[in-house]
Amino acid sequence: NIRQRENLGRLNSKLEQLYIQDQMTGLYNRFGYMNLAKAYMQKYDGDVYLLYMDMDNLKTLNDRYGHSMGDKAIKGIAQAIKAVFSDDSVCVRMGGDEFFVMKYCKSEEEVIQRIEKMTKYMDEYSTKVKLPIPLKASVGYINTAHSRESLEVLVKKADTKMYEAKQKAKENSV
Repeated sequence: NIRQRENLGRLNSKLEQLYIQDQMTGLYNRFGYMNLAKAYMQKYDGDVYLLYMDMDNLKTLNDRYGHSMGDKAIKGIAQAIKAVFSDDSVCVRMGGDEFFVMKYCKSEEEVIQRIEKMTKYMDEYSTKVKLPIPLKASVGYINTAHSRESLEVLVKKADTKMYEAKQKAKENSV
């Protein structure tokens, strides 16, 4: 009976992990985010940065070089996120090539430095695994301090900022 309970406990833990974790990247999935977000906001008294990220050129990579190359790129972004934001952050693969991070930072400068580190990591990863198109992501972020808006609205605002950054990058590349 004791062994059965121990085994059942281990299996339940494994099932819970599968429920909240994206299997390809090891980041949280949407369910994990929903389970952790409210407590994270409360922990930092609603003063965190929300970063929304979208991989650039995934469709081109998939169409020209195959989905396995696209998967390799998605894993690279996840590794960059884990390397730069893993300390006490909520790091999420929202789906496809979209990622989200909740991070307490002391200043906007710290957020910018982390984004720059992530960009550097992706550059190094691209070279190391010989990606045919350099790994890049558009990032939008906001600070939630002093906001009375719901977390859902704030995430949408970070997402909008990400799309603005993506559009600006496209305009600059033309």
